[in-house]
Amino acid sequence: MRYPVIARRFSIIGLASWSQMVIACGPTYEPFTQPSPTSGNQEFMLGEVQRFTPMLNMGEFVATFTTPPAATYAGWADCKLRGNPPWYIHFNKDYVEGLDPVAKQSYMSALVAHEMCHHWVTRHDVSCYDEVEAELCAYNLVALGRPSRTP
Repeated sequence: MRYPVIARRFSIIGLASWSQMVIACGPTYEPFTQPSPTSGNQEFMLGEVQRFTPMLNMGEFVATFTTPPAATYAGWADCKLRGNPPWYIHFNKDYVEGLDPVAKQSYMSALVAHEMCHHWVTRHDVSCYDEVEAELCAYNLVALGRPSRTP
């Protein structure tokens, strides 16, 4: 007789908790694991994320392909001071899908490295928006296999 009452209470508590999470995180929800690619370009870029992750030595990165906050963004990073993995990077899905998969491979690789490096720069310089440092880090990551800061 008590089991239906207990089950109903747990259901109500669970539903209330889920509702609060949806309301609080709805527009900014990010997955805890890597979503599956839906195109060849996405698959290539996710391969680059996997390739660069151990070079940065910061833990797991999660890349998403979505609508950007501004139409001109090819990619962006959600940097948080003193953050913890997983580190989130995002790419303009429509833009990425429009890239030539062969001619633009080096560009896609550099774009992935650049967005990942924003997190690396934030961890070392406490500034997510330092484009020069992120670009230098990305260049060294792609060319030398390790990130670097301005000398």
